[in-house]
Amino acid sequence: MPPDSACLLYFVYQSPLNSRSVSGDRILLASTVSAKRVQFLWFNGPLAYAVTGGANGIFPGPYPKPAGNWYELKVLDNPFPEQIRALELIRDGLHGDAYILETAFNPWQVAVKLSSKEEVVRLQQENPQRLLDALDVLTQSHINHAKRAFAAGASGVLFSIANANRAELSPADYAKFSAPFDKRFFAATATARLNFLHLHWENEYVDQFVDFQAPVVNWSVQSSGVSVSTVRSKFSQTIATGIDEKNYKDLSSEQIRNQWQTARNVAGSKFILTPGCSVPNDSTDEELSRLPQVVGA
Repeated sequence: MPPDSACLLYFVYQSPLNSRSVSGDRILLASTVSAKRVQFLWFNGPLAYAVTGGANGIFPGPYPKPAGNWYELKVLDNPFPEQIRALELIRDGLHGDAYILETAFNPWQVAVKLSSKEEVVRLQQENPQRLLDALDVLTQSHINHAKRAFAAGASGVLFSIANANRAELSPADYAKFSAPFDKRFFAATATARLNFLHLHWENEYVDQFVDFQAPVVNWSVQSSGVSVSTVRSKFSQTIATGIDEKNYKDLSSEQIRNQWQTARNVAGSKFILTPGCSVPNDSTDEELSRLPQVVGA
């Protein structure tokens, strides 16, 4: 059965700017000046999607640390100049033949990267207003970066939210310390051609995202326990999920086909087949090519 919707597969490489063939399809590889990893999406269709960044790839950062305490921040007009240069290289390499999604982490995650989870939680408890002020600054700086990214050729953002779960924040704390800033970022980037809302969430947080201005909702069914039927019942926009990313290397072609068809049957026509997050970095070319082979690309 030929696919009737987009099919995406994460590719993670470490390589200079070039192109290579995977199952006969051109995959753009790129690296920034710092030669870190780049994460890619392969698209079944006339276009290819390239995503700079990701949990194991190049991400906007590290955010410049202030001279004093980590939370004594100022709004920056261009917080990630190397990332902008990377986007320019990818844009020039694609010659306008593809959409490019820029990875952005939400302000809470950036605060944790600037300090530590323990430091952010301590500030939340001891001086919540100071934390809110720092998150406000981070939000505006990332909005500034997103606008520069769009000018550099990015078609949209893959906005990663990893704290909508009990391991990070309670639902009430997410609603107070993260949701307003996450919504603000999405509202400020709503004019982009294509934005992904990438979620590490749990079922009791789902309702908090219903009013986000996100054209595509992406998450891991297997890791989160949030089913496709739950999301489809609450979200009218395109759903991007289906493939078990953690066990991807061990999935047979038949298992991939079953995961694809199960998710597609529930999601309906507004569906993009993707892993829930990054597939393992050590996935071989043969393993990576399994998904496009299954969907007939």
